[in-house]
Amino acid sequence: MKKLILIIAITIFFLPLLSFSKDKESLPDGMWYGNIQVRGSAVICNFTIKSIKVENNNVLVFGDHILGPIKHIFNLNKDKWSNKHFIINNMDFPYKLYYSVKTKSIKLKFFGTCNAEGTLNFKE
Repeated sequence: MKKLILIIAITIFFLPLLSFSKDKESLPDGMWYGNIQVRGSAVICNFTIKSIKVENNNVLVFGDHILGPIKHIFNLNKDKWSNKHFIINNMDFPYKLYYSVKTKSIKLKFFGTCNAEGTLNFKE
């Protein structure tokens, strides 16, 4: 019984430390431009991502949707849920954002109901 309690205590203590350590990311400040067309079988899936503005790891994603303009805001190191889910008209679109130092570009990939993948390039 003591071993079980010890294992549970160690798991509870170390699990948050492991999850925080891998979420440290950073993007260079500036504007990133591209044209990512997100399409799907549902009308709600049809939207376009046109640019991303980064300032001190605060990220603003701009685009167009059938319902109007898109403006998705999150902080790369703080808002864990909004870093992984894009909300349009109360619909949730999971996505991943990748930064390539070599090509100085951001790759944005949507998956789930709506699938798309595209690259945004840095412009000074």
